[in-house]
Amino acid sequence: MSHKAWLIPVIGALIGWITNIIAIRLLFRPYKPVNILGFKIQGLLPKRQKEIAAAVGKVVESELVSIDSIRRVVEENKVDRRIVRKVFYLIKDRIDDRLPVLLPSSVKKMIRNYIMAQAKKEIREILPQIANGMVRELEDQVSLKGMVENRVNEFDFKKLEEIVLRVSKKELRFVEVAGGILGFIIGLLQMLLLNL
Repeated sequence: MSHKAWLIPVIGALIGWITNIIAIRLLFRPYKPVNILGFKIQGLLPKRQKEIAAAVGKVVESELVSIDSIRRVVEENKVDRRIVRKVFYLIKDRIDDRLPVLLPSSVKKMIRNYIMAQAKKEIREILPQIANGMVRELEDQVSLKGMVENRVNEFDFKKLEEIVLRVSKKELRFVEVAGGILGFIIGLLQMLLLNL
């Protein structure tokens, strides 16, 4: 076997490595369509941005976050109790500010306690209705799918490319090297077949 025969796996490795580098770059680039020899070429992600945005929006709304899941979080975290407590203290402060200074403190306390007891009772009764009404209004007026879709459609693919390359640097490097290794193995098999 000649030394020149080893050029086949080496060239195969270079082709595999370079091909994978180009393939990774073509996910993002070119950002805008470019006409080359009558063919319009554009990066896969920018070209399919609207489809990707719609798919991501659908997944977010159906699988990750929904108005119903937000409602459950509010209920499970006892948000309404905290709201009642905050409203309760606001009312208490307002009462203290509004009662005449000349009233004896025992009378002020009695009036404040009576109003607070009534307010607490009313707030506890109406708060679930208000919360349910707000959730229903959110369901009618807010589309999580639409919000996500709009954000993805507005996304700058140059920035996305930088983020993806930074975050998955090791994995993409592995894909590049794997292309070189596979190219070398295929070249090695070709070299062996040629020598048979």
